[in-house]
Amino acid sequence: MSTPITRTPIVNDDGTGTTGTILDNAWKQELYDQIDAVDSANGATYAPINSPAFTGTPTAPTAAPATNTTQVATTAFVMANAGTFAARAVCYHSQTQSLANNTDTALAFDTEEVNVGGVHSGANNTRFTVPAGQGGVYLITASCLFQPASATGQRIIKALKNGTTTINGGGFFVGSPSATYNASAIFCTLVVLVAGDYIEFIVNQNSGAGGNVGAAGAAFYSTRGAMIRMA
Repeated sequence: MSTPITRTPIVNDDGTGTTGTILDNAWKQELYDQIDAVDSANGATYAPINSPAFTGTPTAPTAAPATNTTQVATTAFVMANAGTFAARAVCYHSQTQSLANNTDTALAFDTEEVNVGGVHSGANNTRFTVPAGQGGVYLITASCLFQPASATGQRIIKALKNGTTTINGGGFFVGSPSATYNASAIFCTLVVLVAGDYIEFIVNQNSGAGGNVGAAGAAFYSTRGAMIRMA
């Protein structure tokens, strides 16, 4: 400061002594002038509180995963949670799966290619489940190859929600299978699901004898299934 700090004694009301000191007006004015100078110099450097426009690389604390508040989302938060907003699983079955005659059977999937949010259950590998907080529109799809070839009966695939509700549309069945070629079946549709809902793909064949789906060691013929959040 260019002006020396000086103080004026504060005298007690009875004149017996002083209780302290106060800054002289000249020094207080000097302090105000210095504050004004700092404010003026930094006016174009620091962002205002209201609608700041940052430049450079501003940083902020990174929120915990799945935080849903009005706080700032850093790039680290976005990258860490990118999968959370697209819950999905893509799986296949690496072995053949036996099918009894005319018996609804849930397709099993023992290998996960993608499993974001724990959509596919390893403990119950027929299920694709909507994670907490991830309700929305889902694409559900599955395909399988029925064996052996038979011209008798039908081959059907459908989807069930929560073990009981049939998902309308998307199913495909072979009404007149061939005695020469193995029949294939595909299911694909969009469905609105809430957290905790689970999907299973159900197949049925009534050839008059037992059969199977999939083929061990033959990826082209493997049973495949997927559930992907779209919105």
